Amino acid sequence: MKIHFHHRLTAAVALLLCLLCAESGARAENGFAPSEKVRALLGKDITGALAAATSVEVFRLGKAAAGAPPAPFVERFIVAQAPAPPADLLARALAVFSADATYFSSDSKGCDVGVGFRFRTASGSVLNVRCCMNKGNVLAEVLDAFGAVVTKRDLRGFRDDRAAPMRALAAALFPEDAEIQRRAPKPADNAATNTPPAKPAAAAPPTKPLTPPAPPGPDIPAPLKLGKPGEVIHQTAIPLKQPKKSADRAEGGPNHVLFTLWIPEGLKTVRGIYHTPFNLDTVEKEQSRAMARNWGFAIVGGNLMRVNRAEMGPAFVAGLVDLAARSGHAELTHAPVIFSSMSAGTGMCLALAEHLPGRTLACGLVALEVGPETPAVREVPMLTIFGSKDGRQLPQLEALLPKRRAEFDASWAIAVQWGRGHEWGQANNLLWPFFDEIIRQRYPADASPASGPVQLHRCDPARVWLADPASWKNRTPTIAAAASYTGNKAAACWLPGEDVARVWQSFVVDKPLVQITEPSSQGDKKPLAIFAPDKQFTVQLQTNPAFAAQKVILFDRATRLREAPVASGRAELRISPLAPGFHTLIAHAINADGVIELSRPATILVESRRPQTSSGNPK
Repeated sequence: MKIHFHHRLTAAVALLLCLLCAESGARAENGFAPSEKVRALLGKDITGALAAATSVEVFRLGKAAAGAPPAPFVERFIVAQAPAPPADLLARALAVFSADATYFSSDSKGCDVGVGFRFRTASGSVLNVRCCMNKGNVLAEVLDAFGAVVTKRDLRGFRDDRAAPMRALAAALFPEDAEIQRRAPKPADNAATNTPPAKPAAAAPPTKPLTPPAPPGPDIPAPLKLGKPGEVIHQTAIPLKQPKKSADRAEGGPNHVLFTLWIPEGLKTVRGIYHTPFNLDTVEKEQSRAMARNWGFAIVGGNLMRVNRAEMGPAFVAGLVDLAARSGHAELTHAPVIFSSMSAGTGMCLALAEHLPGRTLACGLVALEVGPETPAVREVPMLTIFGSKDGRQLPQLEALLPKRRAEFDASWAIAVQWGRGHEWGQANNLLWPFFDEIIRQRYPADASPASGPVQLHRCDPARVWLADPASWKNRTPTIAAAASYTGNKAAACWLPGEDVARVWQSFVVDKPLVQITEPSSQGDKKPLAIFAPDKQFTVQLQTNPAFAAQKVILFDRATRLREAPVASGRAELRISPLAPGFHTLIAHAINADGVIELSRPATILVESRRPQTSSGNPK
């Protein structure tokens, strides 16, 4: 991973200060103040990591569940997350780990009832600590920003009685866990153990068993329950200058905006960000995760509902800064962004693009009559997809498109989903190839946000195609290269190239007479079809009896793949392995007179197992 000199220097200074704190015994900024005995037991690396910790996550550890993918954690496995960690968890955890009574002499074998703490630092390093509730031992490992093990240490301590501070904290964090509650300390345990450090007194570990975690303060939103056990999903709450206008569909309380972050496992450098400003749980969606893995992007969810428009952009930027610190991915502060949402979220996308026009790759807007608003975003590609039965969106967008295109030559297209209302529908089958082409044209091949801001290219004007929305009731809607387009260019949809134009043409077909039945199009509760690399696959098609098709020709966007005869209204084609990445299948059915009918598009994904380069770009 390439790190900008300023970030490398900052990380080095931070690490040096923490190590000096570890050696000198000074109290760290986060309140960690261990005794001389504890510092000697932990060693310089672990003490330094605790002194530098900026966040902590807690997991229930045990044996790997049968049939479940293992989530290793310091020689054991994560089986659950703490259900409702308190807002002051970091202070409470640091107080426990600074106490002599947390560490005592016991072996490190046989732990099947455990609690794991994952501390993160601003420099990207991680400290994983496994605490055994039935044996009492503590095992810790420090990982650097690249995931390499720096130190691994068995922390056998000073006593033979159970570690009351740790067991008390575990009981508070897992109030419904019978195994942990059975090992909760009794008052006598606390009296017998070494006295916890006097400072900081306010963060002293709890001493009463079965105490539930303290709820967040009245102004701090509680963490969301997201993801499966063992998955790393970061969260942050950014304070607002002005309270939200109302509580309607607004998560996080009146004075904070929430953001969530998921980074593909094993991704060293995040190339870009896919942000949904009206959906915090996008980080859980499997099709979105597959998309992010393919592009080397992170997913950031959010909820800007009822936030003052002027604060949306600054809050998003502040959220990325905090999530970068929590995740150890400093490149998030510079990574280019795709904004995508539906309904009220589309307006949030526009506000964010206006705030960050030079950093915005593209906008995908679904189910609202909106588009680019000012010349500031004229070169930000935008696509608005809507249902023909969603209020008056059809006539309103048909009127708005030529206005915006004529006013400032907006890079904007609209696309209808016939027969649909206020819904996402099958929009991804056009959005994914649209974003795919935009990334290919706008993202410099040798750029990395780890080195600073990415200077995005403008889409190549020589590759632009135009599409006529007035023709989308035709059997083959009109598309052409911009240079040869004969219609009113100011009233046409702007598309970044022929590949996307071919997908748009098939996407807007009304009542198609040929259908790709396998693989199915993503949407309507059907998953994204994903294929392994270097594998053939079969495409099945069906034609309407009203159209006597003799053959079908299958295309991948603008590229012809192969053809097959139609028998009894059906056809089947065996497709050779395709290159890793997104592909969009389109069928042309042809009758004896040469008349062509188009299918709707089916976008699929071929997985890639290619390693990354140091810049984070696939080889």
